[in-house]
Amino acid sequence: MSESLNHHRAAEELASKAELSKSEEERRHLYAEAAANEELALGTVDETHHSRTFGVIGVNAASLFYRAQEYSKAEEIALRLVQTSSLPDFARTQLKYLIQEIWSAQSAITSLNPNHPVIEVALRGEAIGYGLAPLDVVMSKLDSIQKLVYRTAEYLGNRTFRARGPVPLDIKQACQPFMSQPLPGSYRFYIQLQSFESVENVLNVSSPEPTEVASKLMAVLSVISKGPSQDDLNVQVVEPRYRDTLVKLVRNLVPTGEDIDEIEFRYDSSGLPITTIFTKATMSIIKDLLEPQALLDSKGLGMRGTLVGTLRAPHLDEFWLELTLDDGQRQRCDIHGLLLDDIVGPMVNHRVAAVGFWQDLTKRKFVVSDIQPVSSF
Repeated sequence: MSESLNHHRAAEELASKAELSKSEEERRHLYAEAAANEELALGTVDETHHSRTFGVIGVNAASLFYRAQEYSKAEEIALRLVQTSSLPDFARTQLKYLIQEIWSAQSAITSLNPNHPVIEVALRGEAIGYGLAPLDVVMSKLDSIQKLVYRTAEYLGNRTFRARGPVPLDIKQACQPFMSQPLPGSYRFYIQLQSFESVENVLNVSSPEPTEVASKLMAVLSVISKGPSQDDLNVQVVEPRYRDTLVKLVRNLVPTGEDIDEIEFRYDSSGLPITTIFTKATMSIIKDLLEPQALLDSKGLGMRGTLVGTLRAPHLDEFWLELTLDDGQRQRCDIHGLLLDDIVGPMVNHRVAAVGFWQDLTKRKFVVSDIQPVSSF
């Protein structure tokens, strides 16, 4: 019994380390080690005389292999144990539920087309449970990811910069993002970029391949996450408006610390995994990337300033918007430059920082050049 206890304690320690780890790769490795120890413990327990202990350790072993994403091993243990006559009812019930989860996870992976690129996304934070996340958070992040994919595809396809209007049909057909069901490990899912029947013969245009889009998108995310290297970013995205737009879309993705603590992207490019993690600290990097252009755009236009309030009524085609300030006053603001639906749309009815300049303090005439999440200001 002492041997099984030692293996069980080792498994608990490794599992605790895995839960605290910030690295998805390390977390999987630790869970796999924990599972191996729990499996060793299981092999030393007398299932007849210590059936409850056998059931607890058996459920733990299968669950840990599941968390390590070793689904075949988890399935093997769970199926074997539920057929054991001495297994307690509580363990049998838990294992039956686990088997369903294992099959769902396996189905999500096998449904992915091996010919199309897959980006793995993980959300982490206090509000994130095991396979659970607030719906508004998930929807917001998915919306930003989809817009990043399409804007990247338009850039690679040499499209004229789209200031207004929907995504071109051929871009959607060439690189449409699909989401898998959530997988174990905080809140994780796959985004697969798929191409469909092309319309390029009709429109006489060429479209980028999904693999090109995935690689470029991950390269941009990696450059932004590493620090304010404007030169590296300029190399990745030559056209200034596309570059500015991609950075601002990433800004919408970056955790505020209030919704999630971090968001991780992982992409396996020709056997070389690329991992990029954004945290609240990334906001300062993005600010450094955008600040030089913001200063240049507002030079000589008035005294720089910022208004904080709830964005209520953006009329981008008419170049004005309305804020409800924190003191309850309504402030109509003119728009200077280009504000995109892609960037501003998700912020409607949310508190924002409207960055711009005062053209007339007496008449409270404020001109907006950028709308930011309050957390980025």
